[in-house]
Amino acid sequence: MFKRFFSAMVGLAIGLGAVGCATNAGTGALAGGAAGAGLGAIVTHGSVGGAVLGGAIGAVTGAVVGNEVDRQNAEREYEYRYGYPPPPPPAYYGPPPHVVYEYHEGPYGGYYVRRYVY
Repeated sequence: MFKRFFSAMVGLAIGLGAVGCATNAGTGALAGGAAGAGLGAIVTHGSVGGAVLGGAIGAVTGAVVGNEVDRQNAEREYEYRYGYPPPPPPAYYGPPPHVVYEYHEGPYGGYYVRRYVY
């Protein structure tokens, strides 16, 4: 019984991995979910809850790994196409400074001074 179930799970995982999705994240989620469900069922001795939990953990892990592979492939394609690496993501510098205008009286009339308050 165990050998037949394990063979079916391996065949299902290979079949789903071969069909795949449009992105590596989708393919990873599909294959990871199938493999996780199989391992969860094996570890918990055929429990449905173990298979569901294993499938969910496997799908999330497969999607994360596949997304990272997609990101690396996009960087390689950009570098191949344009000859240099892509620009870094924009950095967050915080909110713009608050500008205060102060009026001062001088010997030749009044003038404004711009002061930045952080």
